[in-house]
Amino acid sequence: MSSVEERLRAAGIELADGPTRLGRYVPGVRDGRTVYVSGQTGTRDGEPVWAGVVGGSVTVEEAEQSARLAAINALTALRAVVPDLDHVRRVARTTVYICAVEGFTEHPRIADAATAVFESAFGEAGRGARSAIGVHTLPQGAPVELDLIVLLEDDLGQDQVK
Repeated sequence: MSSVEERLRAAGIELADGPTRLGRYVPGVRDGRTVYVSGQTGTRDGEPVWAGVVGGSVTVEEAEQSARLAAINALTALRAVVPDLDHVRRVARTTVYICAVEGFTEHPRIADAATAVFESAFGEAGRGARSAIGVHTLPQGAPVELDLIVLLEDDLGQDQVK
């Protein structure tokens, strides 16, 4: 087990065996030292845990939990491309999409819940550039979706698509 996964376990976070795909895409693509992780939502076994609109049928606290689970799912997708997460140098960018009612302004609070997971995994290197964006709808009615760009310590050899 990697030291990253040991830190996650100490924080009460367990990664799934593999990502669940909901369409014709790959969970991540590695190009040299850069990994692009596809959008992830707060699902378990491909089923959404929360569905609805933040500020409507979904509370801010539920949206934070959805963001946390989406971040855990993003780490699972990352591990499908980079089996040893100790090779991650830093999270370069996180984009968090939040399906919210008109006038909602607490996007950073929800995005912080995802960033906290990445900080548990990578320390200060888990905090990268970030955008939190309000949207009208997301897949499966999810209140939160996020994607990542991660930088590796070194080029691990042949580029991969998983």
